[in-house]
Amino acid sequence: MSRLTSEQSFLLKWLEKEESSALGECEGQALTMLINLGLAEIKDTSDGPWRVSLTQAGYATLAEQSS
Repeated sequence: MSRLTSEQSFLLKWLEKEESSALGECEGQALTMLINLGLAEIKDTSDGPWRVSLTQAGYATLAEQSS
């Protein structure tokens, strides 16, 4: 896995705190890179704003960073 920038690492940890977050709360280059790396995903919800959540790979990356 490529090394994450401090902004990407911060966002990864921030996304871990909730099951999902509104896209508008975390939109930007750091999120785009996390999505491109397969660490986060955007979910289209029919009853509100699009949501962003970590993928299994995102959780695994956090676990690696913690050890």
